[in-house]
Amino acid sequence: MEIINSNEKYKKAYDNIITIKGVGEKSAIILLYLFLRYPNASRQHITALCGLDPIQRSSGTSVQHKERISKQGLSLVRAILFMPTMAAIQHNKEMKLTYDRLVERGKAKSLAQIV
Repeated sequence: MEIINSNEKYKKAYDNIITIKGVGEKSAIILLYLFLRYPNASRQHITALCGLDPIQRSSGTSVQHKERISKQGLSLVRAILFMPTMAAIQHNKEMKLTYDRLVERGKAKSLAQIV
């Protein structure tokens, strides 16, 4: 927090991140680090860097597996974002509608949480 408070740009970015419902101090610090480390990354790139991109395993028509997240990115980010995601689904009406629609269409709950 000393580093964030000493730099006006970091402080402003941190304050913007912390306004998101469910995001606490630790989550905001990790997200700030991620956004500063990869400043030109798109939404898809950030998703992949966190290992939250869905993958589908299949082999022709005979072997079909459920979609899962790749888990190839930063495990710390995945772990720290779990509770803010649950809070957003519970308290944000738009997130709740999106989550419910995805689960209703057959997506796994863990996959619907990250989409």
